Amino acid sequence: MCQKFKFVFPTPADLCEEVWSHSYRYTQHRRGSGRCIQMWFDPALGNPNAAVARFYALGAAPPVLPPLLLALLPPALLGLL
Repeated sequence: MCQKFKFVFPTPADLCEEVWSHSYRYTQHRRGSGRCIQMWFDPALGNPNAAVARFYALGAAPPVLPPLLLALLPPALLGLL
């Protein structure tokens, strides 16, 4: 049955946490904080979600890693194979 959006997701937290089966968590972090995914951004300015993904993948690492560390990461991972 068709329902108004506000009845399906009455709060921002409901939308964030329920639309993709609890794959995301609602946060109080602000846009551009490097801690939350942004659905809309200007691709010409780069994708801010790359820093967010790095932060959570590496577990509390700085949101922007030094370029030298990023350059060394792939060879280090290949060494594990």
